[in-house]
Amino acid sequence: MPSMPSMPSQDQTQSGRLIDYNALGPLADSSNLLEVIPQHFAARSNGPLSRHAGELRHEVKFRGVPMVDSFIEQELVLASVEFTYSAFMASEDSAVCEVHGAFMVIYGLKMEKSAVSLDLIALFAELHGMYHAWPYIRELVGSLVSRMGLSGVFLPVWPPPKRLPPKGEYVVVRAG
Repeated sequence: MPSMPSMPSQDQTQSGRLIDYNALGPLADSSNLLEVIPQHFAARSNGPLSRHAGELRHEVKFRGVPMVDSFIEQELVLASVEFTYSAFMASEDSAVCEVHGAFMVIYGLKMEKSAVSLDLIALFAELHGMYHAWPYIRELVGSLVSRMGLSGVFLPVWPPPKRLPPKGEYVVVRAG
């Protein structure tokens, strides 16, 4: 079965935000993943894509945008996870195809509001939102680019990172 080359590099520099998984533990323990909802997606190609994925460079950019205001009122934590997948010819800088979109990830959180800071809830929403949306991103990208004629694109499992980029910046995963 053809597959995308392994994606060895994640652009997570030493200047990124170190994640304290021990501090996030109580939030994770008291949370329930309620829904992952597609918000929008679009795909485009720049001509016929009768290529195999191994012939191209691949890049996925994605980020979680936490929405913690809902926790204050309804004990819900939301994260919008935005992503862009791009495939490039080895010698070119313009993408031969792109897929972009967003998913809304909704968690129920049963925790005393005074027991946790909003900054920690925001980090939880950002990190867990990206982690739980990733399988949906993988499926959507693989399905759409296959329909456009680019065979063999299978994004890898995304392991939880030790660091995240500065707030608002994208995690970038590259291959090829």
